[in-house]
Amino acid sequence: MNLLDVIPFNESLQRDQEIISDNDQSLTMQVALFWYGKYGVANWKPIANVRDGVEATIKGARCNDLGKWQFIGSKTAQLGKAARTGSRWKNLTEAGRNRLGLNGTSSGGLPAIATTNLFNDGIFIRNDDVTVSPGRSANGSPSKYTYAVARWIADLACAGMIAVNGSILKLTANGDGVDFHILVNGVERYSVASSPVTHLLPESFFDIATVVKKGDTVDFVLGDNRGHAGGDESILRATISVFDGLEDRAAIKLQSN
Repeated sequence: MNLLDVIPFNESLQRDQEIISDNDQSLTMQVALFWYGKYGVANWKPIANVRDGVEATIKGARCNDLGKWQFIGSKTAQLGKAARTGSRWKNLTEAGRNRLGLNGTSSGGLPAIATTNLFNDGIFIRNDDVTVSPGRSANGSPSKYTYAVARWIADLACAGMIAVNGSILKLTANGDGVDFHILVNGVERYSVASSPVTHLLPESFFDIATVVKKGDTVDFVLGDNRGHAGGDESILRATISVFDGLEDRAAIKLQSN
């Protein structure tokens, strides 16, 4: 690895690699470039928060976030953009107690998302948190819709580079654990799961940068870790920000393999 740092520049950098050897060599190399500046040069501006989306959906009110939030019960964690119709997913609707989903327990309840405790487990919820539970069953059979999904859909005003950051945690040993994924346009960008022994998931932080255009999706997906017990309530905090402070955000290009 070769790192270049503390090199001030205004427009661009040119990097040349010299190899000194008595033998002919062939090397496979990749170049990565990152940019940073002093505070105030450019800022990440929050434009969407999952709690705002949940609160607006429960109240049937307009959400002031840029983009659009959608809350889904899904049969699969790999919920791509193409899976917008058919029986693979179901929109979660209000079912009382300021929550979405959770309509039935004995025959396999829907996954649920809320701004308050889903169960009487005393979990402390911070201002930007939502509580999430995968589909569960009290009779050992899996729920029809196992995965709880908070989906954010970009609109034209969000086009350009975005940052997706926040955390997921499961504080209680109830249930049999969870698995959590973040997908951008159906491609997994982050994944973490509970301990198979304790069923706990210590707070795990994510910070993803990507480029989006109108209609692109970011999915926050919570599953039951291939178990079907109830009590897998978890806490999600998720914010989406745009790169603000340049004249043309949409001109920023991010290329990744």
